[in-house]
Amino acid sequence: MRSRRAELGMSQSQLSQLSNVSMRQVARYEGGNQQPSLPVAVSLAKALSISVDQLAGQYEAPSDLGGKWWSAWELPSDTGNQTRIHTARAHQRGNHLQLDTGEGSFAENPEHSSSVELRLYSSDVLVGTFHTQSNAVRPIGSLFYNLSSDGASAMGRWVGQRPDGSIANGWALLTRSEELAQALVAEITDYEPGFH
Repeated sequence: MRSRRAELGMSQSQLSQLSNVSMRQVARYEGGNQQPSLPVAVSLAKALSISVDQLAGQYEAPSDLGGKWWSAWELPSDTGNQTRIHTARAHQRGNHLQLDTGEGSFAENPEHSSSVELRLYSSDVLVGTFHTQSNAVRPIGSLFYNLSSDGASAMGRWVGQRPDGSIANGWALLTRSEELAQALVAEITDYEPGFH
């Protein structure tokens, strides 16, 4: 708990306020003199932006999900679904990950730019939301990815709502290299009819 608080640059007083736990109790927990009850542990974990498992030292997130990624999404269009591969910059804070596009072809076409917020669960599942500038879907939707065991790629789906109210969805993937992104897109497009 102390190391996570320090990682966030948070004082004991700030943690106390955010978690509604007295500063004296925070000091006791950090000193190993007492263990929090489950409801208190949930409150502390939420204030520290980590899971209760992480608070208890039972969970270790993959060490390096931050940095440059290659992202590909299946995008609905009038001529059939299309795929765009682009770079994204990931910023990791504990089990939270934020990805922002804005390089490569997406910088040239801001209609396809997006901001993605993900949370890592069970060391291999990323779940979150996206915010996009696309005219093909409303500006917010959901994402689900399965993270590979080596943390080098993630495959999943996105779901959003079209302007007419109908549901849109498609494949989404993240990789650490452009070559792997291209290979996975080729594999998916061979498997999924109407996907190109």
